[in-house]
Order: sequence, then C-alpha cells, then structure tokens
Amino acid sequence: MSTSVNLSQTQKQTLRVAPQQIQFLNFLQLSTLELEQHLRNELEENPLLEEGATEKESNDEGEMEMSSDERDDHTADYETPTNVEDYRDWDEFSNDDIPEYKTRLSQDPNAEDDLYSSPIVEQETWREAIKEQIRWMNLKDRQRALAEFIIDSLDDDGFLRSDADALADDYSFGHGIFVDGSEVEEVIAAIHDELEPAGLAARDLRECLLLQLESRRATAATLRAMDIVSECFTELSNRNFEKICKHLSIDQDELRVAIAEIGKLNPKPIVGGNNDSVVVKRGIIPDYVLHYDDYGRIEVALNRGNWPDIRVNSSIIGLVDTSRERGAATYLKNKLQSAQWLVDAIRQRENTMHRAMRMLVELQRGFLKQVTYGISDR
Repeated sequence: MSTSVNLSQTQKQTLRVAPQQIQFLNFLQLSTLELEQHLRNELEENPLLEEGATEKESNDEGEMEMSSDERDDHTADYETPTNVEDYRDWDEFSNDDIPEYKTRLSQDPNAEDDLYSSPIVEQETWREAIKEQIRWMNLKDRQRALAEFIIDSLDDDGFLRSDADALADDYSFGHGIFVDGSEVEEVIAAIHDELEPAGLAARDLRECLLLQLESRRATAATLRAMDIVSECFTELSNRNFEKICKHLSIDQDELRVAIAEIGKLNPKPIVGGNNDSVVVKRGIIPDYVLHYDDYGRIEVALNRGNWPDIRVNSSIIGLVDTSRERGAATYLKNKLQSAQWLVDAIRQRENTMHRAMRMLVELQRGFLKQVTYGISDR
C-alpha cells in the first residue's frame, strides 16, 4: 500500500463585507425620525460628540445644492485625524463599546430579522401636523408665526370662525406688535393654497367645498360643481334641482354628474378633531423634498427635520494622547473613533441619498412634470 502527498493550487474569488460596511448599511436604512433619535442618543452617550456644525458645513450651508462632482470633491476634502487606533484592554473593557453591528447582526443567515429594529412612531395632533407643513411654506418669519396663530384659532372641525380684523387685533394684543387685517388675509390665502387638507381655515361650508373643488384636477364635472356651489349654494342646500338647472342652463345628466362630484367632498376639513385624544400617526416623512426654482428646474432639498448638527469635540481630542491612565486612554480612543465614524457616515449618507434622488429626478422628469403641470414630454 502506497501513500502520496499531493500539493495543488487553486484560485477563487470571494466577497466579504466588512463590519463597518454592514454598520453603514444599517445606518443608511434609518428613517428621518429614527436617525434623529439615533443622533440624540449618541450625543448623550459619547462625550467626544457635541452639537454644532463642522467648520466646512458652517462655511457652506448650501452644500445640498451643489452638483454631484462638487459634492464628491467636498467630501473628499474632509479629513479625519489619523492618530486613532482601535485599542482595547480586554481585561478591563471586554464588554465595553461593543460595536452595534456585533450586537444586532449575526453570521447566522436565518437571523435576518435582527437587521431591522422596531420603527419609531410619532404621534401628534392635527394642529401639530399642519404646523409641520407651515415649515415648508415660502413665508417670512412674521408670516409663519401668524400662520401658526391662525391654525391655533381654528375650531375642532378646522373652520375659521373669526374674521381677519378680529384675528389681527388678538394677535397684536397678544404679541405686542401691530398687524392689520390685510396681512392676516394674505396669510389665510396662503393657507388655503398650500396646506392640506383642502378646505382648511374656511369660513363656512360653502367656502370649504369650493376650496376642495379648486384643489382637484380641472374637469368638466369639477368646473360644473364649482358653478353650483358658488352660484346656487342655497338651492343646493334646499335640493331645488330644477332651479339650479334653469339658472345654469344645464340638463339633468350634467346636474347628476356634478352632484356626484360634490358628494365626494368632506363637509368638514378636519374629521374627529373634537376629540382631544385623537392623534395623527405620521406614516411617511420624506427624506428629500422636490421643488421648482424660478427657472422651472427641479431642485432636491434635504429634509433635516429636527436633526441636531454634530461634530467631534475638539476640546477633548487633546486628552486622548495626553491621558496617562491606560483605561481612560482606551475609552477616549474608542469613543473618538466612534464619533469620527458617525460624522463621516452622516455625510456619506446624505451624499449617497442625494445622488440617488437626483438620478431618480432625471429618470422621472417627464412624470413629475405631468403630475405637477398636467403636461407630458411626449
């Protein structure tokens, strides 16, 4: 019986995902609310982080409006200190500062559920939800404060029962500044045009129905329904259909279609608002908002919400190398590495999502024009 030893050489290609990449992918999937909560938790737990914009962000607040090439160069210029190493004293800190990806992820392929945490659900009243929309209106600070005052003055059904002069007097008395009725009327008109639900801040049922019809796509049935509500509202309330047909010179079929369109409207802007316990669960909060500039171009803006700006605390960095205690030095170095990674990850997340959104806008430009203006490139 003979034995032999064989030596063979093989070549194969494998792909391994680094733990930092896994952690960044988990960071990338966070929603706006989850990211905000994550950043605030990091500010509380990591002494190497502080609230405030970095120097480059302070000098360039319009970073999100840059082109893709400029954003890449700007990100490439960002340098992180190179004197940080991943030191660990396993005798004292064997269970301290364990990366999140090691606690949330497992190499077990059946542990996919560990990739996702329970979503954060924010609850708010309908007034708070509407005030959140005011943030995106093109208003001055004075007008924005007046708009929030008007929202607080609505009744539980979303109607505005006070006239503009009375609201101006109340606001002037309460805030110590003079506001006239014309300025209030201007803000109310902006609320009617831009805020949802349609019909909000209407004075009566007739105006509420008209505002809802104006917000819909202009069709023959919608235009006919607007004529009925604006010119024959009393007859409509009394169900005097013959008089409506005679006044507007329409037949029974046209009247039937218009009445069906009116039947789809809500008689109250806010449904269930008289219940103080009613809350609105915000389902989707956009990460980016699209808007048209003065030249008709689509711009992509980051929805930062209430994110705190974070940066590495430069006043504590000097203690990392000067600390004589081994345990303190190890703790500070790990926290510094975590802080620098978080700052880099936020910038990379914004850059990645911004470039993806700009590409989607380019691919769907015709669709966006059709939805906004009702026109098509074809």
